Amino acid sequence: MHESQRPDLEELVQAQVAHSLARYVGKVPPYQLAKLRDLAERYWREHPDAAAVLRGMSEQTRLRSGLTETVPTETLDAAAGGEKG
Repeated sequence: MHESQRPDLEELVQAQVAHSLARYVGKVPPYQLAKLRDLAERYWREHPDAAAVLRGMSEQTRLRSGLTETVPTETLDAAAGGEKG
């Protein structure tokens, strides 16, 4: 993974962890909340499916924010030998 993508992924991990733990804040003792936080962070970083979801979310965020280079449709049509119309 590129270092430039790392902060985005870390932000997404922290957001998912915070969302996961929100229902337990104030209902369980702090030591249990800390353990749940550790487990949730580990899950989002290490589980292959969860990591793929975060990478997809990161890619969608970059596309919406304009940080990913895109090729205009006309360029793709011309490269494929198609006509615009």
